[in-house]
Amino acid sequence: MSMQFLFAAFTLIWLALFVYLVRLGRKISSIEKELQQLQDR
Repeated sequence: MSMQFLFAAFTLIWLALFVYLVRLGRKISSIEKELQQLQDR
């Protein structure tokens, strides 16, 4: 029982980390695009 809980928690942590990194990557990409537009002015 405790091993199933440990595996579920481990999976949840990795999933949350993956989602966070994907969102962070999108935000950085958006900021880079906006910065490029400002530099082109």
